Amino acid sequence: MGYQLGERGILVLQCYIPPEYMDPMGHMNVQYYSSLFDAATWTLFSLGGIHASYILERQCGMAALEQHIRYFREIRAGTSVQIWSQVQLLGPKILRLRHHMVEAQNDALLAELDQKAVHFDLAGRKSRPFPDEVMEQINKLALDCPLLES
Repeated sequence: MGYQLGERGILVLQCYIPPEYMDPMGHMNVQYYSSLFDAATWTLFSLGGIHASYILERQCGMAALEQHIRYFREIRAGTSVQIWSQVQLLGPKILRLRHHMVEAQNDALLAELDQKAVHFDLAGRKSRPFPDEVMEQINKLALDCPLLES
């Protein structure tokens, strides 16, 4: 399997929130939510077979089509967070993923990102179907962690 599964999906990121992430109001600045969710996205893509060597060799990558972040609780310095992810294939070129950022100590939902992304050709700059082996890996991830509606 190679990854940890839980009720919220696959564990893709764990980190401690440093004081440098705080804004003048004393909670985590939105740029760091985006950065952590982006790191989680790339981890999930990598689990699906879309990693640096794939991008270089195939000259294909991923691009966000839309994304929505919902914030539920403030995050302060010293908080230990986890991001759990789910994925769903929406077609031969598009997938949907959802990340749940939770407090590691008590599983309290802190924020959530819902995103649609497209597989595309880097040279032609247009969408392109996933290769079969990537489709298989993404489908396996989707079976292991089906997208939950919130």
